Amino acid sequence: MAVTPNYSWPVPVNTDYVKDGAEAIKDLGDAIDATVFGLPAGGLTLISNTALTGSSVSINNCFSATYKTYRLVLDYVPSTNLAINFRYRTGGVDNSAGGYYWSSIYWLNNGANGIAGSGGGTTSSGALGAGVTTNPGSMFADIAYPFEEKQTKLSGHGVYAANGLLSYTNFNVGTSFDGLTIYTSTGTFTSGNLRIYGYQD
Repeated sequence: MAVTPNYSWPVPVNTDYVKDGAEAIKDLGDAIDATVFGLPAGGLTLISNTALTGSSVSINNCFSATYKTYRLVLDYVPSTNLAINFRYRTGGVDNSAGGYYWSSIYWLNNGANGIAGSGGGTTSSGALGAGVTTNPGSMFADIAYPFEEKQTKLSGHGVYAANGLLSYTNFNVGTSFDGLTIYTSTGTFTSGNLRIYGYQD
């Protein structure tokens, strides 16, 4: 009898007797049941991990009926001072129709705090954060109902250099999206990654 490499579940080998097959299946089932019993429901499943290069990155088929809510994790180094914009996508095409409503509350280490926002625009401008040359930045955002034909909601918190940003976005039309594009207002991403996770029910 052999075992699996990760959890040491017992599995038969090709020299075992056929008559022992039922017992081998039972042993494997018992081992799997003992491993997963009591594990908490929910959790995050990695759907996509994409390197950030250039001025625009599009990801298709990351939203589906499998999950209702998603987590975006951005880390990046910009080539110049910039804002990070995004659009949702359907069938490999950006949705640039009016319908993006967004707001940002920001506080800066130079005391220049404030609020920014826009209603009904063709993109969500700066809602995924901003960047200062050579300083790494990050953004953590949750998206609800992108695939369902409901208003799609995003909220998140980002940090670039020593500054902070809190953003909210609502796509005000009930549209089904299966992807997104993020792009810079100017300059490029020197390096970084965009990870997309699905929240399990």
